[in-house]
Amino acid sequence: MTWNKFVLPLVLLCLWGLQEEAVQACSCLPKHPQQLYCNADVVIKAKVVGVMPGTQGGPPTKYDIKHITTFKGVKTVKLFVAIYTAPNSALCGVTLTKGTEYLLMGTLHSDDSLHVLSCDFNQPWDAVSVAQKNLLYRYREGCDCVIKSCSSFPCHMTTSKECLWTDFLPVKMGRRDQAQNFACIKNSKGFCAWYRGSEKGYPALKGHRMIWKTFVLPLVLLCLWGLQEEGAQACSCFPIHPQQLYCQTDVVVIRAKILGVMPGAQGKGRPTKYDIQHLTTFKGVKKLFAAIYTGPNSAACGVTLAKGAEYLLMGRLQSDGTLHVSLCDFYEPWDALSTTQKNLLSRYAEGCDCTIKSCFSFPCCMTGPSECLWTDFLPEKMGVGEQAQNFACIKSSNGCCAWCRGSVKNTQL
Repeated sequence: MTWNKFVLPLVLLCLWGLQEEAVQACSCLPKHPQQLYCNADVVIKAKVVGVMPGTQGGPPTKYDIKHITTFKGVKTVKLFVAIYTAPNSALCGVTLTKGTEYLLMGTLHSDDSLHVLSCDFNQPWDAVSVAQKNLLYRYREGCDCVIKSCSSFPCHMTTSKECLWTDFLPVKMGRRDQAQNFACIKNSKGFCAWYRGSEKGYPALKGHRMIWKTFVLPLVLLCLWGLQEEGAQACSCFPIHPQQLYCQTDVVVIRAKILGVMPGAQGKGRPTKYDIQHLTTFKGVKKLFAAIYTGPNSAACGVTLAKGAEYLLMGRLQSDGTLHVSLCDFYEPWDALSTTQKNLLSRYAEGCDCTIKSCFSFPCCMTGPSECLWTDFLPEKMGVGEQAQNFACIKSSNGCCAWCRGSVKNTQL
């Protein structure tokens, strides 16, 4: 991750308006491209083929264009042949280069002429990221959402329709990852969340769909985990992100195949023993384990593993050198893990100095740059596990932590 020097937004606003001849300056409050898209009357891709300069007291500057694609706006047979702007930067006029293709978001005037200003979006097409180009087909899905700027801590989310835009935090200035790669999308239940655009070649119209499952209260989950027929005492676990478990000092992370089982006995204090074929070590001691141990039943936080199945196991190393796993640890069939989660196993360690902060209800608050908000357990998102399955909280060289999506490419693990 590349980080530029911090420049105060106030200074930016002042500098944008400076020009030699004008008394009045033009200043624009930073906005996410999706906000500009939703506010624009027309969004097009066009090539500039000529220019007729305007004058301060007279007509606006006219750019002759070749209209290539319409992403939003009028669907008329007639294409735009020109776009207009103010005659200079003090009046928020833009300067476009002849022969260059642009993505333009403008306002349609009563005479059907299209106008664009420096406060609108006007970027050379080649400077727009592949993800952003593909998101042009999805921006409209989030026009009912609220993109809330966060330029200093704490940052607050107050409703389920908000997405926190953190590109202007001091430690992130210049990177603009959310602006270039993400859209704030609304699901069928009215919940808004950041969605990463496809990085496949443009256009990728069949991007990933967000899947939303039925809401299950965390409290109900905690109770059900402990239910079993014979135990008087139940086992309950507080939800924890897989990376948080990975980072705990006594945790060993391995991939293993279950070969056999020797049941334990609660009254005799004997744990259940699973014989394993140790396949891969992702974290921990450099030795091969031949067995893993767990409680004799679910009331004692014991887990049930299937013979012949391969698992990703995050267990705890005991003083006698044995490896134990419980219901409160991570144990998932290898084939049930997402490709991104498998690839993130090699990156989890980069965020062990970060703090993953659980958000169960609004408002959610970030109090420092080393925090990542974990929102998988908000009511509208229960059962999806998007951040748990696909993201890690990674720390940059500047000490700022942010969610990083794992690669979707298959790698040999």
